[in-house]
Amino acid sequence: MAARLAHSFSASIILAWGDSVQELAVPIRAMELLCQAQSYLKHRERNLPADPKLEAAWIDFFELYSPKIRRFAYTCGATEDDIADCLQEVWAELLVRLPTFQLDPKRGKFDTWLFHIVRGKAADLCRCRKSRCLQEFTDALQSAVDVRPNPCHTMEAQEILGLAWDELKRSLSECNFQVLQMRLVEQRPVPEVAEALGLSHEQVWYRYHRARREAEQIGSSLSKS
Repeated sequence: MAARLAHSFSASIILAWGDSVQELAVPIRAMELLCQAQSYLKHRERNLPADPKLEAAWIDFFELYSPKIRRFAYTCGATEDDIADCLQEVWAELLVRLPTFQLDPKRGKFDTWLFHIVRGKAADLCRCRKSRCLQEFTDALQSAVDVRPNPCHTMEAQEILGLAWDELKRSLSECNFQVLQMRLVEQRPVPEVAEALGLSHEQVWYRYHRARREAEQIGSSLSKS
């Protein structure tokens, strides 16, 4: 009887310890991905050759934190229509700030720092929404003015745009080019693009960001030449 009790007690301790390890595994994995994501961004800033392991870690980090950013945005009062924009704005901010971010346990967790960023972006979107009607009215007035652009400048801009678009078709993957065309040219929302191409919202944002970055580099290069 005593042996059975001892065995049961040992088994319960092992199970409890196993549950604790599983609970710790999530934040530990998140911190590992954070370090790898920072390495990926620093790697990219230095224009070093692509590292498949770091790029895979970045995608994992992106897909891990995107749902959390959405939840934070909703908590901060972002509407359903604004959450996708808030997500994009937050990731644009993280691309700049993550490489130099240093985790200080005394000042809080990474999630706390992230929440402050999301709250700021959600507030910005709220202010933008309030002023949108006024801006649309202003744009309408400006478009009503008969502005006659320089024909030479117009033809030059169209030529550069055509060359850039052809170059993008050659340099981007078929999927990334479709994402760019649907988001940039057709102005289709992220959920619609994701459904049409069989991608997650995070994958659409990630591919669109990469394609935009490539388009900006090509456009800058053609303008200089």
